[in-house]
Amino acid sequence: GGCGDDGKPLSIGTSATEPGHSLAGKFLSGAAWAFALRFSSRLFGLIRTVVLARLLLPEDFGLVGLALLAVAVLEVLTQPGLQTALIQKKSAVEGFLDSAWTVQAMRGGLLFAILFLSAPAVSGFFDSHVLTPVLRVISLSVLISGFGVLRDLNEEVASR
Repeated sequence: GGCGDDGKPLSIGTSATEPGHSLAGKFLSGAAWAFALRFSSRLFGLIRTVVLARLLLPEDFGLVGLALLAVAVLEVLTQPGLQTALIQKKSAVEGFLDSAWTVQAMRGGLLFAILFLSAPAVSGFFDSHVLTPVLRVISLSVLISGFGVLRDLNEEVASR
């Protein structure tokens, strides 16, 4: 085990870098923030769904659901795992952030193009030709999110 600045051995509840901040306290604080983030994200999703359900006709709500399904499948199949790799990297990652952002932005642009161009084929697969414009509009969100996906990672790195 290591020793603190005072020469005394460290226990699980102490930290050599920040006296007064225990490892358990940091863990609980991080867990609380992660829970709050997940809860607020789910709550926002529920509110968004309720608002859409109230505004759209059932047929239109189904179209949005199909479009979001197509987007989710494409995003899951093309997720490069850059965020996970950079978070797990023990050394400084600041030098890699620009490259990771560029890759994610290019991925967003590529997914946008794939969704936009394949919208008629996806609409044909679901036998709903009115799905084409819905997919094309939703594909814009994929393009936009490709430019902001590493914002949370930048905040994680800054808090180290």
